[in-house]
Amino acid sequence: MEKKTFFYFELEPGMVVAEDVYTPSGQLVLGARTILNEVNINRLANYSIMEVPIDISPAPIEPKAQDVSPLSNPTFNIVETERFKKFSNTYQSATTNLESHLNNIVEMNDAIDTDAILKDTFSSINEDYNSFELFDMIHHISYFDNSSFVHSVNVALIASLIGGWIQLSKEDLKILSLCGLLHDIGKLAIPPEILKKPSRLTDEEFEIMKSHASKGYEILKDQPIDNRIKQAALLHHEKCDGSGYPFKLSSQKIPLFVKIITIADIYDAMTARRVYRAPVCPFKVIQQFQDEGLHKYDPLIILTFLENVVQTYMNNDVFLSDGRIGRIVMINKLNLARPVVKVGNDFVDLSQTPGVEIVDIITHSNNNKTI
Repeated sequence: MEKKTFFYFELEPGMVVAEDVYTPSGQLVLGARTILNEVNINRLANYSIMEVPIDISPAPIEPKAQDVSPLSNPTFNIVETERFKKFSNTYQSATTNLESHLNNIVEMNDAIDTDAILKDTFSSINEDYNSFELFDMIHHISYFDNSSFVHSVNVALIASLIGGWIQLSKEDLKILSLCGLLHDIGKLAIPPEILKKPSRLTDEEFEIMKSHASKGYEILKDQPIDNRIKQAALLHHEKCDGSGYPFKLSSQKIPLFVKIITIADIYDAMTARRVYRAPVCPFKVIQQFQDEGLHKYDPLIILTFLENVVQTYMNNDVFLSDGRIGRIVMINKLNLARPVVKVGNDFVDLSQTPGVEIVDIITHSNNNKTI
C-alpha cells in the first residue's frame, strides 16, 4: 500500500484512510480502510486532527453503495471502545463512592472530607478526557437509575465542563465539582415514597420535595467547607427572572456557581430517564433553553453551554418527527436546536423546515432510541 499524509482541509469524500486515526489522548476516531465522506471528515475537525494518512495506491477502492449511506458507512461507535468501557466502570465506582460519602454525612454526621470526595469520585473519570469526549461519554452512558447519586455525578461533570468553557481556575473547578456532587444532598432527608414516587406528585408532596434545598443547606451549613457549596445546595432552583425557589431571587443576587449548577441540574434532569417518563430529547431541551435562556438563566453561561453542548451531538444519527432518520452534519449557530441533518443524499436544514424537528438520538450499539 502506498500512502500519503494529507491535512484535514485537503481531504475529499472517497479517499481511503490508510491506518487507524487517534486523538492525542488515544481515542480511536476513524479505523483503517474507512472511506471518507462529509460526516467523518467533519468528525476529524471536531477532534482537532490536522493530518490523516491516506491510501494513494494506483488501484483505489471503489466505495460501495452502502459505504456512503449516512447510516451504514463505517463510523466511530464510542460504546464499543475500550476507553468507553473503562469510563463506564469508573463511573459506576464513582456513584457508589458518592453514595457512601453522602450517607455517612447524613446518617452519621461525619465531617465532610472534600478532598476524599473529589478523589474517590473523579480520580479516574477526569483523568485524560477532553471536554467534548467527556460529554460524548455522558451522552452514551447506559444508566437508567434515577438515583440522586447518579444525577449528582452527572451534574458535577457537566458543571465542571461549563466551568472549563468559561475559563474558571483549576481551584474554582474543584469547588464547582463539589457543588455538583453535594447540591442534592437534601434529598436524602426526603421520604422515599415521595422521592421515588412513579407518578406525578400532589401539590403537598411537591412542597415537601422542594424542601430538599433548605434541608441540604441545614446538613451542610456547619460543615467546614467552602460557602459556595452551601449556596449551591440552598439556591440551585433559583432562576434569574425571580421565578425559582425558595427565595425567588433575581439574577444579581444569585452567585455564579449556583447559576452554573442550575443549568447543569436542569439539563441532566430533563435528558435522563425517570421512572415516570422517558428521557426528553436533548434538542427539545436545547430549544427550551433557547426560548427561556436570556430570562431565566445567566446569558453568558447559557449561551456558552448551548454552543458547546450542541457541538457534542455532531455526527449523531437522529430520528426526525416526520419518520425519517438522518445524521447531524452542521450546527446552525443562529438556531442551535435546529441543525442541518443529512438524510440519504439530501441535506435538511431544520431551521428552514417548519414542522420537522429532532425527536430522538440513536445509539448505534443497539439501534434503540435512547439518550
